[in-house]
Amino acid sequence: MSATQAVLTDRLAERIAGRRVISAVFTTFTFDPEFFELQVLPVLFDETFSQVDKVRRVQLEECLRSVEEVAVYYDRSGLTGEAKPPSLDFRRIDVHRRHGIFHPKVVLALVEDPSDAEDSPSSQSLVVAALSSNLTRSGWWENLEAGHVEVLAPPEEDEQS
Repeated sequence: MSATQAVLTDRLAERIAGRRVISAVFTTFTFDPEFFELQVLPVLFDETFSQVDKVRRVQLEECLRSVEEVAVYYDRSGLTGEAKPPSLDFRRIDVHRRHGIFHPKVVLALVEDPSDAEDSPSSQSLVVAALSSNLTRSGWWENLEAGHVEVLAPPEEDEQS
């Protein structure tokens, strides 16, 4: 088995491409809400976003209206010192443990696959990413991290019979 080097954002975008995100869950230890909003959230949408942060936030706010829910679970002690507060409407759930830390780094995105035929319903798939990277600039872009992204789709109709 050979390893493939890729930018995490690109790999997720490839797996989501052409599908509508219904909901998404991210888990992390270290969390930078502003970085997540401006750099990670856009990967959920098949859109081109402005490079201007204020404009990008407005565009993302509009895109988030089409999603049932986006949630980030993070360790309260893992907020970065330079982190800026979020300004978009996504759930932030701080996990506090008496002993130890909350350390998983997983992305789950329920996506709707477009239907090929007008009269047939669309199907849903689950994009699953198991990662070593935190939701921070260094974890997402700068460090050499490990991860695997898969799309779990329902079996084909003829396979079920």
